[in-house]
Amino acid sequence: MSEVAPNTIVKFLKGVPLEATYENTVYWDTATKTKADQATAFNAYVKQAVVDPVSGVPYSFTLNNQSYQRYGRNQIRVQIPMDLLLDCNYLMFNNQRFGNKWFYAFITKLEYVNEVTTTVSYEIDVLQTWAFDYKPNPSYIERCHSETDDPGDNLVEENLELGEYIWQQDSFTVPTGFDELDKIGYFICAPWIATVTVDEQGDRTVTIEKDNRGIYVSGLFNGVYINAYDNLNDARAVIAEATRTLGDQSTAILAVYIAPYNSYKFGTDYAMYLKNVAFDSGSYSDPDSPTGTYFPFNSKLYTYPYRGILVQNANGESHIYRYEYFRNRITTSSTWNYNCEFEAICDPTPNGTIFMVPINYKEGWIKGVDYPAESKAKIAFNWRESMTSGSYSQLSFTTDSYTSYLAQSGVVQVLDGLGANVSTSTGFGGGTSMLNIVGNALSSLIGGALTAIGGSVVAGTVGGVGGVVSSLSENFKAQNMPNSTMGVSGSKQLPIDFKVGTFQFFNFRITKEYAQKLDNFFSLYGYSDKSTKVPPRHNRLHWTYCKTQNCTIDGSIPADDERRICDLYNAGIRWWVNLNEIGKYDTLIQDNYVLPQGGE
Repeated sequence: MSEVAPNTIVKFLKGVPLEATYENTVYWDTATKTKADQATAFNAYVKQAVVDPVSGVPYSFTLNNQSYQRYGRNQIRVQIPMDLLLDCNYLMFNNQRFGNKWFYAFITKLEYVNEVTTTVSYEIDVLQTWAFDYKPNPSYIERCHSETDDPGDNLVEENLELGEYIWQQDSFTVPTGFDELDKIGYFICAPWIATVTVDEQGDRTVTIEKDNRGIYVSGLFNGVYINAYDNLNDARAVIAEATRTLGDQSTAILAVYIAPYNSYKFGTDYAMYLKNVAFDSGSYSDPDSPTGTYFPFNSKLYTYPYRGILVQNANGESHIYRYEYFRNRITTSSTWNYNCEFEAICDPTPNGTIFMVPINYKEGWIKGVDYPAESKAKIAFNWRESMTSGSYSQLSFTTDSYTSYLAQSGVVQVLDGLGANVSTSTGFGGGTSMLNIVGNALSSLIGGALTAIGGSVVAGTVGGVGGVVSSLSENFKAQNMPNSTMGVSGSKQLPIDFKVGTFQFFNFRITKEYAQKLDNFFSLYGYSDKSTKVPPRHNRLHWTYCKTQNCTIDGSIPADDERRICDLYNAGIRWWVNLNEIGKYDTLIQDNYVLPQGGE
């Protein structure tokens, strides 16, 4: 039996940017790359021939006609001085007689045999050796670089340290019309309608119209009317006039309170007034967002919890709104801009409040679609995410108890009939005593009656006089009663200054320091994914990181290597498109977010 001639090729490589830790490797897209492309890439690292400076003998690092390299032995003896192999970190070999497959391996140890002989220990690079011989199955993905990287594409919680937030209230552009919500109005809720006119001298005339029909507010019946005035003096004049002239209806004032003056719009249907307060968040491209003068490469840093909007009301309540949940996002080539819109809806009733409702928020969000204001059918109010300002501030008001008594008891009409001089401020005028008033009234009344109809009327008149005397007695008591205070004397609800007290908007973001740290982390290790799919290895232009759980693969490879590959997937691997780019983060990071065409 003839001997088989050695024909194995062994090549020693230096500077290969791969390590046995397998943190980085190369992905070979089987749709566009072949085993020959792989071999060509590694051949670029084969050490060039050198001359031994001691012996002057030339040595090549591509060895032909070597003995068969048994897979799994992981050791080879070569006729090369050890000193010449010290800068080699990788090797590849091909047992040509038994196929055309290249095996790739990490050099792990060099042992001196003699001056011209070295024993080389190696570990098979299972990812490169079997790169074209297996396919990963769908598995649970812990982390990976996303296929797309628009803000909002990945919102999976990271549970990473964020540091302190920076709060900016002046970073927003207050829209036109917002000041209408700030204008204070004084509201009187009562069973009548009162209008105020002011003459050139500044004197006020109040006209009160009694009406018990009530009104409808937003389709709901309200038994009293809502009277709104833009200044306190008008409101005071209305209360004073109602007290003086309306009798028992003066005490029917349900409430006096302050609210936005334009929150109630008088009209035929008395509908609730909806105040539009569009709110512009500003662009992400300006130096103050999201992280000062630092512009992150990873778009997840443009979303919550790395930045967002905090809205706070006057009662210390707050709500966080996420930029990425607003539907009308505007995208340009270099910026991310969100026009965050809210609508202030004011309930004008005494126990009402102001609702701040986000528009086109969360519900029906469609990436890349802007909804213009004229498309009313596409505007959605997300009431589940609304905020309220708190109850309106109730105001106290004072009524003259004596005047109210006169009006309610009808004594004013009686005294007018008797010719008495009654003053609404001092009671009876002219310094006349109650006894003189009674005496004069009786004399006039009795004398007139006797002259007109005779003595038969006297008895009835005298009985009436008794009633008059009783009324005057009650009148005297009422004159000395203190004034009544109605309503609420104070309020801890909505502040008077609506401009600062209704709703305050804050842009918050992490610091530049933490933004840089997180950005670098995401660049190296992608985002938390928590989905089940085929492990992605080519989602980005230069490199794609992927870490799995319970990975499985299909392929015709040794069982030990199959298990090893699955363990490496579960540990996390950064897959590079080009071997010569591995580790060049500083020059490639800025465009690793230009996504490839297709890929796996």
